[in-house]
Amino acid sequence: MKLYKTIQGIIIEASERFYLSNADNWDAYINQNNIYEVLSSDIESLTAISWSGEGILATGTGIVPDNDFTLLSGDVVNITIEGIGTLSNEVE
Repeated sequence: MKLYKTIQGIIIEASERFYLSNADNWDAYINQNNIYEVLSSDIESLTAISWSGEGILATGTGIVPDNDFTLLSGDVVNITIEGIGTLSNEVE
């Protein structure tokens, strides 16, 4: 399963289908200890929607910037893992 924070709300992707969650607080939703069970339960009560996936920023973590955030050419994105090092990428 995958989660997306979108302007429409929280989108759940499961088995190549998309569901619009009833939850409205991204941080509270993704930081639940039993998130897999919550997602499984939620999709059982939701109807699949048609969604193009436009505007996704998938970070692989629960850290997602506000909707009005954007990277600009020349910006540098650094990801540091203590004991391993830093990965730096410049936006073109």
